[in-house]
Amino acid sequence: GDLVNVEDRQYRRWRRFSRSAPVWALVRLLPERRRVAMAESLEKRMRQTNLAYKQAFPEAQVRAYAADRFREGHDIVVLGHFHVEKDLTFESDGATRRILVLPEWRETRRHLVARQDGTVDFVNSDVTGH
Repeated sequence: GDLVNVEDRQYRRWRRFSRSAPVWALVRLLPERRRVAMAESLEKRMRQTNLAYKQAFPEAQVRAYAADRFREGHDIVVLGHFHVEKDLTFESDGATRRILVLPEWRETRRHLVARQDGTVDFVNSDVTGH
């Protein structure tokens, strides 16, 4: 989901930089403990940036992104990044399709389950994390 909102240019620049080969090469040189501490610190600081794009769920952009995936032949679109649970329906070519946005697990303890029979639903995690 992090590439869905094409208007969030600041995030897209950060993503391109932070996932670049030179940055990953430098990060790999750090001891694991330092990498984990750096990631946690960075995550905490990033929560406070670019708030204008975090205040409202970009449903129009999500639907446009999903429409492209449905045209490619996909039956369901599952997105992360937004940290808010959504189960949206999408009507196209006489078919109803779903757009599922994953919740923030740490706070909600909810996750998505895809079953063998093809059903997909959000469920509460039990105390063992299943």
